[in-house]
Amino acid sequence: MAAVGQFASRLSHEIRNPLTSIKLNLQRLERHAAAGRMPDECVGPLATSLEEVRRLDGVVRGALSLARMRPLAREACSVHAVLDQAVATLRPQLDGQEIVVEQDLQAASDIVLGDAEALKGVFLNLLLNAAEAMADGGELRISSELGPGPRGSATMIRVRVADQGPGVSPELADKIFEPFFSTKGEGTGFGLPLALSTVEDHGGTLRLDESPPERTGAVFAIELPLVGAEEEGRKR
Repeated sequence: MAAVGQFASRLSHEIRNPLTSIKLNLQRLERHAAAGRMPDECVGPLATSLEEVRRLDGVVRGALSLARMRPLAREACSVHAVLDQAVATLRPQLDGQEIVVEQDLQAASDIVLGDAEALKGVFLNLLLNAAEAMADGGELRISSELGPGPRGSATMIRVRVADQGPGVSPELADKIFEPFFSTKGEGTGFGLPLALSTVEDHGGTLRLDESPPERTGAVFAIELPLVGAEEEGRKR
């Protein structure tokens, strides 16, 4: 991972510096276009070029994030509290899209050893994906429960995020966690891979679950070990 981090840092230097120069020059031309000092036939290609520069910058930022340039700040944190913060952050967008959030947080214990900000980023990614899948509104269901760990005891918290969008087709289910793969026209393909990497760094799992028969849409399940789970496992 150290080698990956060094490569990502070099990539950032070699690409983002000239990319910034290109972006600044394009923005200068954009101001000329807005003032009417550029032929009309050049305005469209200019806008396309700026959009592609922004997309490439997003790809580089995604690669840097995936390489995880900073260590996780591990401390005891409440998964339910992190979920509440993520929902509150997106509340204006969710309300604007007429998306109703239903929370059913049944897990009696939700304390994990992890980086609260990194976990919030995971939940934000899943919630944003769900919102984008429900452009015409719908119900976003967030639930939690305790689940058995490797030795059968209730040492994991399982969180599910379920939307009412079109869902994920079977042929794409194995690809959505691959870097650079995206079903969105403007996506960089780093959201879910970064979320998966973050969850795995916390000793957990992230997967696409099957939707229940009575619902449409995608269901993502996250499992994280509760505080003390590793110690309990070593005692057995």
